Amino acid sequence: MRIHYLSIQGFGPFKDKQEIDFDALSRDKIFMLEGPTGAGKSSIIDAIVFALYGVTAHEAATKSGPAGQRVRSDYCEAGDETKVTIDFTTGGARYKVTRTAAYDAPKKSGEGTTPVNAKAILEFIDPPHEAIHQVREVNLRIKEELKLDNEQFSQMVVLPQGDFASFLHASTEKRREVLERIFETYFYEKIKNQLDSKAKEFQLLIAEQAKEINHHARNLQKEWDESKGEYDFSKLEQVLLDKNESRETQVAELGQALELLKPASDTQLKERASLEKTLTPLKAKLALLEDSQEKIEKKSELTEELARLNLKSKEILKAESEVAIKQKASGLQTLLDVRDSAQETMDDSIGEIDEEYVDLTAAQVRLRIKELNQQVPALAKQVDAAEKAEQELEELDDEIDSAAEIEEKIKSLPSLKIKIAASNKKLETAKTKVKNYRALERESYIIQAAKKLKKGQPCPVCGSAEHPKPVKTAGSFDARELERFEEIVELLDLELNELNYELKDATAASKKKFKPSAILKKLKKTLEKTASESQDVEDEYSRAQIELEDLNEQLQHFIDFESAEKSHKTAEGKLLAEMKRLKIKNEDELLEILAFDEDAVIREIAAHNDRVKEITALLAQPDYKKLPDSDEVAEKIETLTEEVKKLEADLAHINNLLAVVERIQESLDRAQLGIIAALDATTELRVTGDPYLRLQGLVEGKNSAGLSLTNFVLQERLEMILEFASRHLRRMSNGKYEFRLHEDRQGRTQRAGLGITIMDYFAGKERPAETLSGGETFYASLALALGLVEVVKGDNGGIELGTLFIDEGFGSLSDDTLEEVLDVLEDLREERVIGIISHVEGMKSQIPIRLEVRPTDQGPSVVKMAIADIG
Repeated sequence: MRIHYLSIQGFGPFKDKQEIDFDALSRDKIFMLEGPTGAGKSSIIDAIVFALYGVTAHEAATKSGPAGQRVRSDYCEAGDETKVTIDFTTGGARYKVTRTAAYDAPKKSGEGTTPVNAKAILEFIDPPHEAIHQVREVNLRIKEELKLDNEQFSQMVVLPQGDFASFLHASTEKRREVLERIFETYFYEKIKNQLDSKAKEFQLLIAEQAKEINHHARNLQKEWDESKGEYDFSKLEQVLLDKNESRETQVAELGQALELLKPASDTQLKERASLEKTLTPLKAKLALLEDSQEKIEKKSELTEELARLNLKSKEILKAESEVAIKQKASGLQTLLDVRDSAQETMDDSIGEIDEEYVDLTAAQVRLRIKELNQQVPALAKQVDAAEKAEQELEELDDEIDSAAEIEEKIKSLPSLKIKIAASNKKLETAKTKVKNYRALERESYIIQAAKKLKKGQPCPVCGSAEHPKPVKTAGSFDARELERFEEIVELLDLELNELNYELKDATAASKKKFKPSAILKKLKKTLEKTASESQDVEDEYSRAQIELEDLNEQLQHFIDFESAEKSHKTAEGKLLAEMKRLKIKNEDELLEILAFDEDAVIREIAAHNDRVKEITALLAQPDYKKLPDSDEVAEKIETLTEEVKKLEADLAHINNLLAVVERIQESLDRAQLGIIAALDATTELRVTGDPYLRLQGLVEGKNSAGLSLTNFVLQERLEMILEFASRHLRRMSNGKYEFRLHEDRQGRTQRAGLGITIMDYFAGKERPAETLSGGETFYASLALALGLVEVVKGDNGGIELGTLFIDEGFGSLSDDTLEEVLDVLEDLREERVIGIISHVEGMKSQIPIRLEVRPTDQGPSVVKMAIADIG
């Protein structure tokens, strides 16, 4: 990855846009980034990382999250952007990233601020491609192209020499912490923890199965009968729980124990069979005797019931007579219903008829309706005539007023003509006065001019210098008098116009056709008389309408009443005749007969007769005729019952003994099934879990190397770093030095040996890193840094960093050591562009191309490329 161009604006100490041409700075493949402390040298590195990843180098190293207001320059004003642009090449393609940090901008209207979101644009310069504008997509694409995350890039692009010098001299534990952070070995710890968790899970499950085996073995021990001797149940448990014991041995040991525990039951089974053989025929004989006894008792019950039924025969005969009467009188219910319904209709109809009409008959109502049907239309015509008269009266008033107005205009015609002639005369006189007075006005101007003439001066009217006969005064002129005359003319003219309009209007009116007002007034009196009678006509019409509507509505009620009255009389007559025929004294007696529950009585009679027939038939059966003596049967039942009870008690005792045997056998079967199931589950768990347990042991350090997975990875990574670093160190020391890994083990946990020593080939022995001189320590730590870059680069697909910055460590070097270090840097720039971050004066004379960072008098910093003449 090679940087070509960087621009910074509103970032860190930089307010205005600062542009850095890295292609120009890279001419000699080494340049110096120098300036006073706090000027912003590190901010340039932060800007590079921010442009690519949206965080600063410090944030990437400390994992403190995305940049925001932290990168914004304190010198920015409200509305200024914080923007960084970088142009770089990687993997044969050239890109340009422009990134803007989030900030608060003033609102366009009103007070306060509004948040502006962070933005990012990735442009594809060569080969060209559509740009990416979403921050998340830009971040993903940068990481994909550079094959480094922000932390790894920050570690590789800037080599803090001082940190690696500390790393070189650090203790093993401190060195471990640095390597764990760089290579994120928490991933391997996570693997170990997951394996520990899985192994513990399997161990717990196996322990649960062992508890299950112990439980069932204890249950077997509870069933042991001491009369059989002794049995070592602890040995059985030991065999069942031994994971090295074969399954065949475990099953055989369990089978032997079960065989010894199996209870004997042959004698009890034989005794039970003998008792059941004797007991079965006795029970059958007893059942026959009990059946005979039940029949004897049943026959006695039936005989008693038949006697009771025979005593009830008279009641049944009376009930049959009542049923016959009810059946004959049933038709009268219809007549009662018809009569009552007619009465109800009469009551309803009379209730619906208005009180004022209640004395009328249907015929009278029809007659009155007929009369009203003739009156209502006649009255309606009278109402229409009265309404028309009122309407005509309203229109007639307007017509009378119009006729009177026309008559008045015609009457005014002669006087209007006289007035117009007189007004014309007055107007002509007034106009003559105005005309004459205007002539006096012109003479007045000439007289005034004549008064101003002087001898020898030209006349303003004729231009002559001679003035032989100047005009003399003819009279006085007053402008206000002229204005008064003109107002009179205007008023007379207005008056004449109005008279001419009135004459024209009167002339037009005289030509119109109209009825004289006297005739119209006579017609008005006639209409007023007609209209005055309209209220009485309307009232009469309204009353007639209401009466007609009422009678039409209630006519049906009259008809219904008279129809129901007729039905009532007919039903009443028939009802009385039938009651007389059936010898029913009165209506109350009739109602009592009709209320009689005929169906229930018929059912009762039928049930009585059916039961008599049924009992008679049963008693006639052979089984009831040939029954033995009751006392004899009872005596035999008593004897057999005693004998059966004794045999059943003996059988119950034997069954209890067999139940114990059965319970013991069930307990043995449950224990056997439980143990077999637990052994099966344990076997399955061991098949599944043993690989996890073995792997967990290896990861924990139970291996030939005696190293845990994390320790192994750390040692392997340090070996790789030292291998790459040694290549640089051999070149820097002219073959004198090389790094060696010192595998000092630490305690029973077998933590990896992470010690570093220096192999001094000139002295032919290893020596501690602390014995190196200042210059040697510098390039040894620089070699370590470069070694780390190589390892990280290899882990991430071999990305090549074409631009590298080296920070810290130069200020403490002596002049001789500094010269030595510069020689090393000369070698480094063969493969990449090196930027040295320092403010050491001695280096300025050795590195001609510099990027100077300086604060201005106003505060913000500026950058400038400078090329020194180093002779």
